[in-house]
Amino acid sequence: EGGVAVVRFAALQLLNDPQGFAEKLLAQLRKSTDKFEVKLLMISLISRVIATHELLVLNYYPFVQKYMQPHQMKVTNILASAAQAVHSLVPPDAVEPLIKTLANHFIVDGRQDEVIAIGLNTVRE
Repeated sequence: EGGVAVVRFAALQLLNDPQGFAEKLLAQLRKSTDKFEVKLLMISLISRVIATHELLVLNYYPFVQKYMQPHQMKVTNILASAAQAVHSLVPPDAVEPLIKTLANHFIVDGRQDEVIAIGLNTVRE
């Protein structure tokens, strides 16, 4: 379709109550004592549900923001999930703290070129 590849996940599109599912999964994630890899999978799933259904789960963004640190393990996956969950219906006030965190922790003098590039690419997305 117009040269743009769109990845669709049939199971996500068939969710009966995607808003409720995303909110319950986020609540479970907040209480989770699972390994970081499991939490990362949950973050990714929530972002895909938000993106697929263009949901407003405003407390997702501050939650994922705390993992947006250059030294964080798998930070590129976290940044990709954060970017994926932002769509045209998300109010700018919800996204602004994410952008500020990127600017303050990634796009600053003294950081390695790779860290700055990651921050700039995430803001661009």
